Amino acid sequence: MRQVPSYLIIGRGRVAAHMKHYFTLLGLPFSHWHRGQCHQALCQNIADASHVLLLISDDAIIPFLAKERLLRQKICIHFSAITCSDDAYLAHPLMSFSSSLYDLKTYQNIPFVVDKGVGLADILPGLDNPCAEIVPQMREYYHSLCVMAQNFTTLLWQKAYSDFSDKLGIEKNILKPILQQTMENLLSHPDKALTGPLSRGDQNTILKHLKALTGDPYYEVYQAFLKAYEKTNHKEKK
Repeated sequence: MRQVPSYLIIGRGRVAAHMKHYFTLLGLPFSHWHRGQCHQALCQNIADASHVLLLISDDAIIPFLAKERLLRQKICIHFSAITCSDDAYLAHPLMSFSSSLYDLKTYQNIPFVVDKGVGLADILPGLDNPCAEIVPQMREYYHSLCVMAQNFTTLLWQKAYSDFSDKLGIEKNILKPILQQTMENLLSHPDKALTGPLSRGDQNTILKHLKALTGDPYYEVYQAFLKAYEKTNHKEKK
């Protein structure tokens, strides 16, 4: 029988709060430390732990590992897709973490992405989450796709919500049905989800949009999407 792991979660940000809640729901034993606590407590927690989750900022992971030599005797895991270290494993959760905690089923459905050849059960025992592997050389590209798909679309929707209310005088919640349907279309048929003037090749409408956006910070965003779409379409037609 595999020994029950004893986790130490380091950090006090949003992801650390979610992982603490997840482990509590699973009944996994863990301790917790953050920079607001004394160093002696950290040393004691490291000594008592079998696995250490470094849920701190990307730039802080490698210096922290170098400073805390006791960590080298433990299995260390970080969630940063762009950080490479011989002293810690990657386990990147493919999920957006809000300020509200989730239920157990939501946490259990979170996919983790690990380096090729690394088993999730070996570095995060007690978690039975979906898992995918990538070669380390593709980490940055993988993470750039995650950021564009999730964060950039969030910026676009925030722009729409704000301008509907402030510039058009329309209640912003009117956008909820189209947002939900856009998500449903993507989930059901991702390759056929695009609608509107880009999919129709309606250049007249696109020119009118650009004219209306003159002076707006998102004018360049619209143009950038046009160029990217045109280049992608050109490649697909070859």
